[in-house]
Amino acid sequence: MRNVSNKKVKRNVEYSNDRIENDNYYLERSLTTDKYRQEKNLKAISNENKRKKQNEIATGMKTKKGNAIQQEALKKDNGNGYGLDAIRNSNHAILNLDKINLKIIDELLSNPDITSSDIAKKIKIPLSTVQRRRTMLERSVLKKNYQLNILQYGFRYADIFVDVTNGEAKEVGKILIDKFDRNILKASTRINSSNNLCLQIVYKESEELHDILEHIKRMPTILKVDWSEMISIVGDNTISLISNLLMEEIDNLEKKTIKTHRWL
Repeated sequence: MRNVSNKKVKRNVEYSNDRIENDNYYLERSLTTDKYRQEKNLKAISNENKRKKQNEIATGMKTKKGNAIQQEALKKDNGNGYGLDAIRNSNHAILNLDKINLKIIDELLSNPDITSSDIAKKIKIPLSTVQRRRTMLERSVLKKNYQLNILQYGFRYADIFVDVTNGEAKEVGKILIDKFDRNILKASTRINSSNNLCLQIVYKESEELHDILEHIKRMPTILKVDWSEMISIVGDNTISLISNLLMEEIDNLEKKTIKTHRWL
């Protein structure tokens, strides 16, 4: 009987030991798995950080390379040859009006429909240079618009000069443009002794002009209102004037260039 009891105790002990070993095995396996997962996560994070770093380096190299190319293009011939002489300000390019740009502007103002090929032939500059500079000029300082001569259809032009108090010229101008958006072409503030707001309007009947004038006079910040109607355009010297100014600027640039070469 005692032997049977001892065997039973021994069996229970062995069973307990087996369970303990089994639990230890699974515990060790679980710890190993958790450790493996942690190492795997850390490795993944490390790889991600490394990839980001590589991308940052690659982007930086690309940006530096692009900036270097731009700077080289900007410096080429100091703007007197075929390079794009421009000053970088934030993300905008402010073009220097060097000799070549001025000549291109002059040709475009004289004939907006002129081809880049014809400009290249006239000013004796490579076509690719003219195309590149023309694109930059048209994106920055040049605008091409079609204008309809509405005088031929019975419409009339007038300028309304308004003296506004309390420093509200801009606000009044915006209000009037919203109110008479079918008549007012432009509103601009002015500096002179009699008015500080000018409205350029178009109308067909005198009654329209009268309604606009009376509405402006009723506004509380208005001191005085004058107006004048345009009867006909006697002449337009805009293009000729600008062309002459451009030619003077080109001459000044050439003189500076000659003077610089003499000093060198």
